[in-house]
Amino acid sequence: MENVSLYKRHKIINNDPVSGKFNKIRLTSMFFMTLTFFILPWINYEGKQAFLFDLSCTRFYFFGSIFWPQDFILLAILCIIGVLTLFIITVYAGRVWCGFLCPQSIWIKIAVFINRKIYGKKNKKNTHADSKLNILKKTILKHILWISFSMITAFTFVGYFVPINFLYNNAISINIWYWSFFWIFFFIFNLYKYWMVQRTVLFYNLSIFTFTKCHV
Repeated sequence: MENVSLYKRHKIINNDPVSGKFNKIRLTSMFFMTLTFFILPWINYEGKQAFLFDLSCTRFYFFGSIFWPQDFILLAILCIIGVLTLFIITVYAGRVWCGFLCPQSIWIKIAVFINRKIYGKKNKKNTHADSKLNILKKTILKHILWISFSMITAFTFVGYFVPINFLYNNAISINIWYWSFFWIFFFIFNLYKYWMVQRTVLFYNLSIFTFTKCHV
C-alpha cells in the first residue's frame, strides 16, 4: 500500500512589482498602520503610557482613561462586532482587509520588500550574474535584516503589555525581567520563522480570507 501525503510542498512564488492607484492606496495604508504600531506605545499622556494593557496591575490605559477587568465586557462587545464586520466584508468585498490593513499582509510585504531590495526586482538568485560567495553574502544580509525587523517588532509588541520605557531601560542595562525576555524572544522566533521565512505557508493556513472562503 502506498502512503499518499495530503500536503503538497509549497513553491515560493516570486511575483513582479506592481503599480497603479490601488497599489498606492494599499502601500499608503500599510505605511500608516505600521507607523502607528511602532509609535503608539511611546506616546505618553498625563505622565503615563497612553495605550497600555498593564497585565501586572490588571488595568488598561487609554489616553487618560483607566479600564478595569469588569469593564472588559465593552472590549469583548467591540471585538465581536469587529469580527462580524470583518467576516461580512470578506464575504462580499473580497480581500479588502487582507490586501490593505491586515498585519499579516503588511509584515509579509515587508519581508518581500527586503528580499527584493537585496536580490533585485525579479527577486531571484541569479547564479549566472552572481558568484556563490556574493549570493551567500546577500542571503546572510537578508536574514540579518529579517531578524532585526523581527526583534524591533517583538520588542514593540511586548511594549503594549509592559511599560515600554521600563522595558527599554532594563534592556539597555541588561536587567530585563525574565518573563519579558521570554516573550520577546518567543515573538522574535515566530515572526522570523512564520512571517518571514515560511510566510507563504502561514498565509495559506491562517489567512482570514482563505478561512472565510472555505467556510461560506
